[in-house]
Amino acid sequence: MKIKCWGARGSIAVSGKEFLKYGGDTTCIEINSKSGDNVIIDAGTGIRGLGDFLMLKGKVSSNILFTHWHWDHVLGFPFYKPLYHPDAQVSVFAPSFEGRSVKEIIAGLFSSPYFPMAFENIEAELTFHTLNTEPFWIGSLHITPIALSHPNGGVGYKFTEQGRSFVFLTDNELTFKHPGGLNFQEYVAFCDKVDLLLHDGEYSKEDYQKVKGWGHSTYFDALNLALRSEVKKLGIVHHNQGRSDDELDEILDDCKNTIAKQNSALDIYMMRKGMVLTMDEDGITLDAPCSGIEKESNEIRALRQSKKALEKTLQRFGVEKSHEMQKVLTESGQELAQLKSTITVLREELEKMETKKIRSIQEIKSSYNSEISQLKETIEVQREKMTENMISYKEKLQINRQNMFSEITQLKETISVIRKKIEQTDGK
Repeated sequence: MKIKCWGARGSIAVSGKEFLKYGGDTTCIEINSKSGDNVIIDAGTGIRGLGDFLMLKGKVSSNILFTHWHWDHVLGFPFYKPLYHPDAQVSVFAPSFEGRSVKEIIAGLFSSPYFPMAFENIEAELTFHTLNTEPFWIGSLHITPIALSHPNGGVGYKFTEQGRSFVFLTDNELTFKHPGGLNFQEYVAFCDKVDLLLHDGEYSKEDYQKVKGWGHSTYFDALNLALRSEVKKLGIVHHNQGRSDDELDEILDDCKNTIAKQNSALDIYMMRKGMVLTMDEDGITLDAPCSGIEKESNEIRALRQSKKALEKTLQRFGVEKSHEMQKVLTESGQELAQLKSTITVLREELEKMETKKIRSIQEIKSSYNSEISQLKETIEVQREKMTENMISYKEKLQINRQNMFSEITQLKETISVIRKKIEQTDGK
């Protein structure tokens, strides 16, 4: 029996970097049995990715077991791709509700104005089975239903195969008995010594004080059930819609501390999208994806990329050419890296040269400015001297002119005297 988680979130799907490790899709668990049968628990938003994966693998027939009819457990059903494959066979197992058959409830998911396609557009062969508490078989899996303690009711399941057992109880309020639900001791008896229990642990103790009666358990109550039932491994599911990866890690640490204090051998997990648990005669092995990566998305992407790459390689180059191309690409990448490194070095050297150049220009400019200042000072001194000399020259020139005018006047007077004497002489 191989169990894979395609969605572990409760109430509503979420997205964001704070939910990468444990995922944001709502409840969907896949079981692959020894007999080759595919069994799916609930059709939350996680079933969309599961349907894509099954279509890619060419496995289109499945059995879907619903726990109850609340939105977060059925919302993905209309997006389950095998429903629209004419060769698919999908068997639906679920409880009825208030006199409505399983088929009527399923058809309601496709009703206007909530969904654009009609129920009649489904091409797969659908069969419907109404559940009660009677056990039944799907291939090699023996399945025992049990009533859940939840508003509007619901059923949990125990799966047994070749001596290994797995119980799935989501949306089950262990400390509050809803109509049709059971008490805590009855759930302890149902889970007694099973190999694996997946149970709703949506609330903390603090949360529960405000939401008692809403139909979900605290993670502490789920842990208490596992310890009382002496199960081997416990997986917490139906994580609160707002619970971040860090907060879920803290809850896991809190549970492990409690287990250690009680000296219990119980193993505990926070279920995450992509987590795979394999149960066989050797026990249970865990295959969990890397945090922040949805494993099935990686598988689908890898298959598609491999297929496309192989087709292109065979068409254009052949297998040997493909290896040669990979080598060329690798070498080209290395050369490109070297070129980038060289460019970086050259850019640094250029920046240094530019810096030196700027400094030299600044030094020349500074020297030039100093020389200009000195020249200006010299010119100013010469100008002052020339001004002083011109003033002195003008003063001397003025004195000389005055002296000359005085001499001329004297000469004129002398000439006049001589002229008079001449005239007097002539008269005589």
